[in-house]
Amino acid sequence: MAAFTLIRSSGGILNAVKTSLKTFCNSPQSRSAFSGCKLIHTSRGRTSGQLSVQERIESKRRAALQGGGPSRIEAQHKRISLIMGPCAGGAVYSPALTDFTFMVKDTSYLFITGPDVVKSVTNEDVTQEELGGAKTHTAVSGVAHKAFENDVDALLNLRQFFNFLPLSNKDSAPVIECHDPSDRLVPGLDTLVPFESTKAYDMLDIIHGIVDEREFFEIMPNYAKNIVVGFARMNGRTVGIVGNQPKVASGTAQEYGGIIRHGAKLLFAFAEATVPKITIITRKAYGGAYDVMSSKHLRGDVNYAWPSAEVAVMGAKGAVQIIFRGKKNQAEAEAEYVEKFANPFPAAVRGFVDDIIQPSTTRMRICRDLEVLASKTQSNPWKKNMPISRYSPPTEHYTLQLRAITHTLTQIKI
Repeated sequence: MAAFTLIRSSGGILNAVKTSLKTFCNSPQSRSAFSGCKLIHTSRGRTSGQLSVQERIESKRRAALQGGGPSRIEAQHKRISLIMGPCAGGAVYSPALTDFTFMVKDTSYLFITGPDVVKSVTNEDVTQEELGGAKTHTAVSGVAHKAFENDVDALLNLRQFFNFLPLSNKDSAPVIECHDPSDRLVPGLDTLVPFESTKAYDMLDIIHGIVDEREFFEIMPNYAKNIVVGFARMNGRTVGIVGNQPKVASGTAQEYGGIIRHGAKLLFAFAEATVPKITIITRKAYGGAYDVMSSKHLRGDVNYAWPSAEVAVMGAKGAVQIIFRGKKNQAEAEAEYVEKFANPFPAAVRGFVDDIIQPSTTRMRICRDLEVLASKTQSNPWKKNMPISRYSPPTEHYTLQLRAITHTLTQIKI
């Protein structure tokens, strides 16, 4: 079975004919769906301004077919888009429906209407780069997952990314030979988290310390920097990593950005995921953030806490201000609250945490647990829709996506 299918889009009348309904059953999308293998779509086409009137009509039909056809079979395979040139008009919906979208800096663009149309309608002066360039879509809109320096760099990184994924939706994630000892201790983790709970630290330092060969393929590194997401390997096994980033402060911007809605999606994803799930609480796990990030209550398989972990309803200062409002000696009450609740022991006593571990042993623990969980089998009741998704795909597709792409999902939180 072929590892992947490559489609090259150039936006002309010839390609419109190739993707017509008559030939769709013999198209790469259809073959990929039937075989379950991955589909890579590279777009390096002409803009609509470079097309004739007839070509524009055909290109609209082509865009609808290219987007609508695979959307009906998206549960069958993983789709990756690599934008290597201008992609405008209805053609932008095709990469938007794929699982991952990558761009090339300074040469690739994604926009529905170009700068000239924007100028004529809103009188705004904007360049192609500002409107739909790689920086815009990887740092502002979140449409693209990552941008690369040039075409060669993009293809090399895509090859590296491709190696993390299973060959098809019927296969397990690849396991490669590992020369990094699974029982390797990471002494630097014992002193990485500051003693003062108000001081920040970099979650990437933890991730790089525990994964194989310090190799971590981060997804969307410039967008939503309050969370770190990407792929790595643990003892040769592909793992997906989701971690809160304490370096990024929260505030009104998160509330205005819809953190409630997005947090609900994250909760749903962790609850529905049937892959092995391991949680490491490194420091703060307050309130809803504790529940959402793959807690025991969301079917987390193994949950560990570092000695620096704080599992509580909220921070000590805020809790004391509410409980002892208007009373004296709040400083003493805060110190007492910290001693009782600002530690992992209350959660461990209640069975919400399996063990309190030394940070330096984190890699060893995770690798050992992944070996035990490798044979895990779990399924969910069939549901028609995931109502909180941006386009409500079938729930079974969402589960398949998690199972196929992140065969093992390791989550770290503060």
